[in-house]
Amino acid sequence: MALPELVQISAKVESTSVQTLKAENEIARTLDTLDYDKNTLRKKMLECASLRYADIDSAPYIAHRLKAVFANAELLSTFSLPLFKRTVQAVHLEKDGAVILTLINNQTIRKDDEYAANSNYSAESGAENPSENQHS
Repeated sequence: MALPELVQISAKVESTSVQTLKAENEIARTLDTLDYDKNTLRKKMLECASLRYADIDSAPYIAHRLKAVFANAELLSTFSLPLFKRTVQAVHLEKDGAVILTLINNQTIRKDDEYAANSNYSAESGAENPSENQHS
């Protein structure tokens, strides 16, 4: 599986949590008062920065990193445990014998029936990730 075009990169959606908005509003109200404790305000600002950092979606970064790993990987004739460990989060075995890989970006990859009998194209697969609006 060293085909970087299989990796889907989710559309960037910026969102701010309710907790972050509350922290920002609290800071704004504090600044509107004439008498406030600078140390308390500093603490609130650091907490707000921490919340803003937590709001950042790392999925596009992870997908780009995964794509780069696959782009730099050589086509292999044997299984590569180091590549597998760097790129695969989980392996699912279905009752019908199908193997589904969940990549580190939560994208699932399953082998297409079209390539199932052809060992030369064992990396070919269908990609699915219905929960996200994606583009490459």
